[in-house]
Amino acid sequence: MTKFTLPKRVDADLAISGVDFNIQDEHGQEWGTYKLAWVDTESQRGRAKLLRYDKRYKSQRKAKATNKEMLDIDYEVRCLAENYLLDWTLPKEMTGGKILPFSPEAAIELLSMPETLWLANTLINKARDITNFNVITDADGESVTPEKN
Repeated sequence: MTKFTLPKRVDADLAISGVDFNIQDEHGQEWGTYKLAWVDTESQRGRAKLLRYDKRYKSQRKAKATNKEMLDIDYEVRCLAENYLLDWTLPKEMTGGKILPFSPEAAIELLSMPETLWLANTLINKARDITNFNVITDADGESVTPEKN
């Protein structure tokens, strides 16, 4: 049997520990910094995590509403907040001048608002993009954590 040495497509540590993304809207307004883990749909472990979440949430989805599009959005926001959004630093202007520590419940509340669905979609897309969790090296060959926007 041939033994292959395949290149790394993702930095496993970054994929789990997360990468910070500074989010601005189309007008350049700051919406905060969000630490996201990679939504791994390729590995057996990643798929198993999503299946476990899907199974746990499936009964709630059936009982909740009849609008399928809203159910899908609600599911994705909850999945992001409970599994892949690890932390945040929100501008004080968004939180009444107070520091709001991250919690999945607060994230679901923020990202479920009609005015912030664009933000939820932006975060979901960044968490799914494997290129955001690549191994990057500097000129000396040392691994560096990229700053993401």
